[in-house]
Amino acid sequence: MKNRPLVMICLVFLMIRYVIFWVGAKEELPPEVLRMDGETVRVTGQIYKREQREKGPTWYLRSEDRGYIVYSSTWSGYKIGNTITVTGTFQLFERPSNPGAFDSRSYYLNQKICGRILPESIEVNDTTIQYGKEWLARLREQWKDELLTRMGDEGAVLSGILLGDKSGLEPETKELYQKNGIAHLLAVSGLHVSFIGLMLYRLMRKAGAPFLAGALVGTLILFPYAVMTGFSVSAKRAVLMYLIRMGAEVSGRVYDLLTSLAVSAAILLGAHPRSVYDVGFLLSFGAIFAIWAGETLWIHLTGKEKKGFHGKFLAAIWPGICIQLLTFPVLLTSYFEFPLYSVLINLWVIPLMSVVMGAGLLGSLCCLILPPFATVFLWISKLVLCFYEWNCQIMLQLPAARVITGEPGWVRICCYLAFLILAYALCWKKRESLGQDFFWLDFAVFWDRAISIAAN
Repeated sequence: MKNRPLVMICLVFLMIRYVIFWVGAKEELPPEVLRMDGETVRVTGQIYKREQREKGPTWYLRSEDRGYIVYSSTWSGYKIGNTITVTGTFQLFERPSNPGAFDSRSYYLNQKICGRILPESIEVNDTTIQYGKEWLARLREQWKDELLTRMGDEGAVLSGILLGDKSGLEPETKELYQKNGIAHLLAVSGLHVSFIGLMLYRLMRKAGAPFLAGALVGTLILFPYAVMTGFSVSAKRAVLMYLIRMGAEVSGRVYDLLTSLAVSAAILLGAHPRSVYDVGFLLSFGAIFAIWAGETLWIHLTGKEKKGFHGKFLAAIWPGICIQLLTFPVLLTSYFEFPLYSVLINLWVIPLMSVVMGAGLLGSLCCLILPPFATVFLWISKLVLCFYEWNCQIMLQLPAARVITGEPGWVRICCYLAFLILAYALCWKKRESLGQDFFWLDFAVFWDRAISIAAN
């Protein structure tokens, strides 16, 4: 860390920020909000977001420092930016009824949303419209409708991947992805945002554009896209890291992944300290840190060399293994189970995501300018998504496909993390004492024998 002073500054800042947060921590919800549960309320606020769900339209309302979700069974022409007065029944979000179930109350509390209102009447007080957000909301709705029309059930999956809108997704499909450990594909994550931003930047650079022009084009498209898809914690992290990377490119500085990650964490947690309880935050930052730590160890052990088939194979699966190892406690704490073959299935599922996203984005663009070609590109995405579903069904038929562990507890989690740190340190030290070739010894014997058996 001696060559990364900004990382140390961010860590010290986060420690101070959390001491202040914990000392001044209040109840999850104020007593007056808890007493409102089941009562008729009258709330005036501004609409800042809307979604179309299976049960009807949903509006997100901001009133002073509190947020509310307003459900309705019929569509109304309220626009983002309108100020409305809602009269209806207020309900708190549910706590999980079973261990490992989804905690709706904590999830929405992290977004400063205290509950939902089932409206009896709605009055429009101000017709002011936030045209940028309204246009993005309409684009998202039309984009989703186009995917559903052209692709059917797979269109709902692609809508979840590209737009973060899972309202049209069948519960069976969502459960299938979750049981196999690839539910992260259905959320607009940093992977998606980084894919789009870096793709645009590289296209601009290949076209001969200067660094600044490429960075600006990528940012001007990336940021509205992230906002349109809900601007999740992982998307915010990806946007911040993208901006830091573009700053390094434009200024001619060397981009450091760990520094970028630390600065992004300091910004997000400094503004919203409760985000540390968000599973999406832990998985997103944990995955990037695992990639950095794994790559650092890989370079230290091998010098980035890929020796033979086993070397190339290990280089391909190494990032996925590191991510699975580090995020394992988060998954157990959230779901109390883990898919035994998730590491295996992610080996080909994640690389194929570039095909799904690339073909999906091209097909969506062709819907506007070249409709006949849209069918071809969207068919490619549909084919890969069908392969995903078929693959998931096969995996669930294997023995011990799902291992139920129960809540691991903080003692076990700390012991597990201590074991990872110790193993990491031993690998680092062993490389220094035995030299580079030790790392390949056991793997080389295994793969050479496997190849010989396969050849015979």
